[in-house]
Amino acid sequence: MPSNEFRQVLEVLRERAIARRGYEQDLKLRRQELDAFGALDPPPPNTERFEVPASPVVMERLARREGASEQAILYLHGGGYCRGSIRSHAGLAGRLAEASGADVYLFDYRLAPEHPFPAALEDALAAFRWLTEHAGFAPHSTALVGDSAGGGLAVAVLLTLRSSGLGLPASAALISPWLDMRVEHAGSRPTASSDPVITIDDLKLSAAWYLGGCSPDHPLVSPVLADLSGLPPLLVQVGTEEILLGDSLSFDQASRRAGVPIEIDVVDAMIHCWPLFPNTPESDAAVARIASFVTGHWSHVPASDE
Repeated sequence: MPSNEFRQVLEVLRERAIARRGYEQDLKLRRQELDAFGALDPPPPNTERFEVPASPVVMERLARREGASEQAILYLHGGGYCRGSIRSHAGLAGRLAEASGADVYLFDYRLAPEHPFPAALEDALAAFRWLTEHAGFAPHSTALVGDSAGGGLAVAVLLTLRSSGLGLPASAALISPWLDMRVEHAGSRPTASSDPVITIDDLKLSAAWYLGGCSPDHPLVSPVLADLSGLPPLLVQVGTEEILLGDSLSFDQASRRAGVPIEIDVVDAMIHCWPLFPNTPESDAAVARIASFVTGHWSHVPASDE
């Protein structure tokens, strides 16, 4: 049963979902809507925001006020690969910095349809390589966290790093990840959902924009189809009320078949990307869980690798 605070959030989101029907395919308004939502969720007061002018992409660092950390989280925002930004996700990134004690790096990647696949992946790889090659973080002192499309993008980054023989982050946490772009794939997702955040039409349009001419079977856009062997420990958070539940369940099975250490939290009554909605016990618990997961894997790095 959702808390009273979360039920209030649901009421607001359902009202917005009804209003959104009039402009669901207006990309400019949808981008403005998501950024405006982020403005209502500023980072916690005991965190600071810093521009990172030397990075290859537009990036901010969010950190506790007591100083820089020896660990870094690279956050990959969601938004269907066509929406979202530093503005929309700074609040969640700040809460993650507060909970984990790590520096959280949040960046803007190029968005579809202006920049289809693989532009977002190229930018994400550039951001990670900058952290490890120029910012001084060893790969085993980093983690990836991503929500929705950012979750799928995080897995694509891991797959590319593994195939290139480059150092992998210590872990990755995926919030309501979008891992299968075969939107019409039989059995891949439920036909109905009580989730007010995204719809099947959202997925179809966003997939078409991001894919461009790429096949939805490509493992870097549908990581559920990839060879996942050799990936670091993964955490997946998904709600029972979201369309993307099937993606996470299939990915969990594929990861286990590949021998990847994976934990999946299927949280009752939760909707798409619920950790984004602050000031609720459900969001607080999810952020704390992610922080515990990533910091736990840093603490388990063998002394010989430090």
